[in-house]
Amino acid sequence: MTDSPILALDHPLLAAPSEPVEAFDGRLADLSDEMFEILDAVQGAALTAVQIGEPVRLVTIDMPDASGERHRLTLVNPRISAQSDTMRTGREGSLSLPGTIIDVPRYTRVEVTYQTLDGVKSTLTADGPLATGLQHAVDHTDGILFHQRAELRHLASGFDPIAFARRTIHH
Repeated sequence: MTDSPILALDHPLLAAPSEPVEAFDGRLADLSDEMFEILDAVQGAALTAVQIGEPVRLVTIDMPDASGERHRLTLVNPRISAQSDTMRTGREGSLSLPGTIIDVPRYTRVEVTYQTLDGVKSTLTADGPLATGLQHAVDHTDGILFHQRAELRHLASGFDPIAFARRTIHH
């Protein structure tokens, strides 16, 4: 049994879409701070509020883009608003399923619309690892888990991440 605040991949909250954030207040800023503390402690790249049991559309991310520039920010109510025509398959893991890496196809460039912690609407265009991380995180807020986008060879091999999570995380 782990004492990590991060929910395991088989937790029902992760399979449901998160609620939009409506209150832009101190509680939201505190939640963002807490998420960054957890993200830093586990040396992760992105964390969604739902992964720690708060089913709201809130993402913290600390990742480089294709040029290597780091982006450490909080996105409230993020949505993918545009994507490139090209996709690339890359290796992904999830803090909700430690130790498992699978190949997942993602768009090479995305535009994400979101709000800041103050409720200001903003847009971010991302490529490289940042684009991948944003797609993964927004999927979490939509109740879509990374293995659901996995390459067919993983699915054809019979890999069942939920069963894997139950065996490795809950024992």
